[in-house]
Amino acid sequence: MRKHLMVVGLTAAFLLSGGNAIASPGFYIGLEAGSSAPNFSLKNPQVNFEGTTSFLYGAKVGLKFLMFAVEGNVLTASHNIISTEQAFPWEGNGVGFTYWGINGKLFIPLLIVHPYIMGGYGTYSIDINDISKDSNKGYNLGVGLEVKLGKLGVFAEGRYHKVTVTIDRDLDMSNYTLTFGVLYDF
Repeated sequence: MRKHLMVVGLTAAFLLSGGNAIASPGFYIGLEAGSSAPNFSLKNPQVNFEGTTSFLYGAKVGLKFLMFAVEGNVLTASHNIISTEQAFPWEGNGVGFTYWGINGKLFIPLLIVHPYIMGGYGTYSIDINDISKDSNKGYNLGVGLEVKLGKLGVFAEGRYHKVTVTIDRDLDMSNYTLTFGVLYDF
């Protein structure tokens, strides 16, 4: 039964895509820009922070095959720290945020529009000006939409990022990003 449903689903996706989206593997590069909205929290004692929403930019390079893609991605942004509960020595400091990682995508290939879900894993670097910096592995999950017009494409992605770094003590960062960009397929 499961195999039958899978064959029916893949056949339907192939027919909806006009047959070319699934069968056109390829290499692509892209540029993206958007908005980054982080939240930070320290443990022992518990202190919660917000980061100011700021401009985010990045680049990606990937390989598509069938309904899947694997891509390398870099994103970077700068924020200011705002304490939500009490005065803290980090208040007002700048925070640099950089992500270098690998993302996987699963596309729903329609004729021109390609919605997708994605997940990624990589290194997040957090640098609090005049305090300290640290890097650690973290993950991200998201959804996106790509519109193809020949070799060029445009996309929009929303992602949730999660990582814990050690700056004096464990600093948890969760971050929501919304980006828009352009792609070129080779």
